Amino acid sequence: ATEAEATRIGRFLYEVACMLESWRSSKDVFEREAAGKKTMEPLHVHSVFLDFLWKKHTVMLASLTQNLARAERLFVRNTLIGLSAMAPVFPKCEEHATELRTKVSEIAEGDRGDLKLIAVSYMSVLRTQ
Repeated sequence: ATEAEATRIGRFLYEVACMLESWRSSKDVFEREAAGKKTMEPLHVHSVFLDFLWKKHTVMLASLTQNLARAERLFVRNTLIGLSAMAPVFPKCEEHATELRTKVSEIAEGDRGDLKLIAVSYMSVLRTQ
């Protein structure tokens, strides 16, 4: 995937995460926008949706950290680009942010000069969140 494709995927995930965050942060918004939808039937109660969202964030974090640990530069670069696009809405919890900071700081301090700039840039975005 190209850098432009990674940016587009990151923006898409950002938009999806924004919608999910609005449902997470407000039970009223969730009930008005999501609870009545046929596709949301299994998650019709806000508390069930919150559990589901936590699990999905955890799965996404695991996938992203695996990509950051890969030897292939392209996977690492594209993951950092996607994470940068999603930064305002992901990660939402400190536990996930700490895990990402650890992985990204390893890249920023490592010997892969081509990825250092992207990693340092993402670290600065993470710090402001």
